[in-house]
Amino acid sequence: MTITKRLVLTDLPPEILLHIIGYADSARFLRCVALTCRTLNKLVTLEGWKTFTLTNFPSFKTPPYWKEAAHALTTLSRNFDRRGFIARPYPPATATIHTLPDCNVRDHLRMWEPQGQTMGYQPVLDSYEEWLGKRWNDRKEVVAWGAGAELIVKVTDWGDNMVDKQQRNVKKNRGRFGNTDTGPEWLTYKHPQHSHGRDDITTLSLLRPEQIARPSSSDQSVFAIVGRANGELRQLRLAKGVSDCAVRTYATQNMPVRSADITTGASPLLLACLGDSRAALYHVNADEGRVNPVSETTCTSGTERACRSWTTKFLSQTTVAIGRGTTKYPVVVYQVAPDGITGEPIRRFGTGKGLSEGLATSVYPIVKIPSSSSMGNSEGQEFFSGGYDGLIR
Repeated sequence: MTITKRLVLTDLPPEILLHIIGYADSARFLRCVALTCRTLNKLVTLEGWKTFTLTNFPSFKTPPYWKEAAHALTTLSRNFDRRGFIARPYPPATATIHTLPDCNVRDHLRMWEPQGQTMGYQPVLDSYEEWLGKRWNDRKEVVAWGAGAELIVKVTDWGDNMVDKQQRNVKKNRGRFGNTDTGPEWLTYKHPQHSHGRDDITTLSLLRPEQIARPSSSDQSVFAIVGRANGELRQLRLAKGVSDCAVRTYATQNMPVRSADITTGASPLLLACLGDSRAALYHVNADEGRVNPVSETTCTSGTERACRSWTTKFLSQTTVAIGRGTTKYPVVVYQVAPDGITGEPIRRFGTGKGLSEGLATSVYPIVKIPSSSSMGNSEGQEFFSGGYDGLIR
């Protein structure tokens, strides 16, 4: 009689097990695998959560806290699939607001209401997260948006068990969210000479931590590049007690700032679309207080007299896309370098079959596809555009 050994799952090599884990469709499944035995628990702890996160969410750049990252990203993905979100008015009634540049403090932020004729609301918003410790919750979240001529910034430090403190605070305040001691820090900026409708914020870019030339290592200010309809384009330093917020001014010849974007990395470039057709390139952290463009170009041709630029998006460190309209080629791509931008576009995208010349339309949003995405290619080669004709290309 021949006795054959019964194979079990743990007899498989770790490489095969991790390959199987890559097909897991939920974090719950992986947790159940980890509860099976000590061998699988060790494998899931050391490599399983990492494999699951990188396989299911390849476009997200997360710190190596894989179990917490898997939980957070699957929760976010499930909420997107179910269209399940919780909305609350911001800032909450119990928030303390630090106003700049007068450095005053007020109990709550008045709701911004249009005063007379305005240019209409433009959804100007930017955000980022910075990890400061060795845990998933040791991070700082910065969110900023424009409300007419006023800039609003929310800074949340999630460290020191802030979530637990806020939950206790909710019970203490009978459901009111926020607290002056444990809640987010709120900052607003509006120069006394700015008025809604005339000086509205039209573009906003937050500088990431690696892009900031801080006065000192202890400085925790928020740095932002803000463009306005009045032609003002400035880099601002926002923090409690800072009265002189303007760090640099970028010369625009008083032309309205239609859109702007910055590159990633420690030495960012800024490309701003000014007026209807002018595009200007700047060094973000130039030494001088007033920064002149290193290069300029015109992003419309002589035959496109009714065309104007609407949006700007860096596709990579060396290419930038500009959405325009109304024209049969609403997206043009330029080559950029620290010493300038090409005078003519290196690529034009139309609305016809094969993105050739078609019907005239306008393109407003442009979103690049990360190269780490499963549908992405090399950096800067693929992106989405949203047209006024209702089509996403």
